[in-house]
Amino acid sequence: MFGVLREYDVGSDVIDELVQSASEGVVPLICAVPGFVSYTMMEDPEEQGLLTLSTFEDLLGAEESNRIAARWVKDTVLPLLSIPPRTNTGRFVVRSVPDDSAFDYMVIRRYSVGQGSVAALMRRVNTDFMPLLTKAPGFAGYAEMDSGAGAMVALNASNDLKAAAANNTAFLRWMACNFGEMLQDHPDVSITKVRLHRSRAS
Repeated sequence: MFGVLREYDVGSDVIDELVQSASEGVVPLICAVPGFVSYTMMEDPEEQGLLTLSTFEDLLGAEESNRIAARWVKDTVLPLLSIPPRTNTGRFVVRSVPDDSAFDYMVIRRYSVGQGSVAALMRRVNTDFMPLLTKAPGFAGYAEMDSGAGAMVALNASNDLKAAAANNTAFLRWMACNFGEMLQDHPDVSITKVRLHRSRAS
């Protein structure tokens, strides 16, 4: 599977308007793309921004969703943005998210490791970290997206804000203990509130 993470820097005063606009405009178009799996729009209260995650069965679907989103931005959102949107496309190398999963919060961690370290890291995530995480309170899903050149995006869905923060702390501690020497920088973390979610099961 493939994902596209888009990040929009907008003021908090227009977030409700953009969520409504997306729900009525761009989201139905993205959901209609062949290979669609899910779409999530999230608010980052600390950074005053919106983030969206689109998941597809193949790269073609992910790329088409990017083109659709770009048209929506040009027609609707561009005047409201302080800087152009940031887009991150990649392949999911770990994914444990039921199609019908419901969640209220998403922790997004962006980090970099040496290119030759990704496979070893993901094996350990699957065998060592995932069994612990799936038993954690509030767990609703987890995925790791490989964006290439050692750039990774970890996505942790939770049903509770306190659980989301606790799971994030557990992940950062686990990474520091097991792969601290591989990290090229400190993970950039966003704890977001889900504002809109659609899936092929809904």
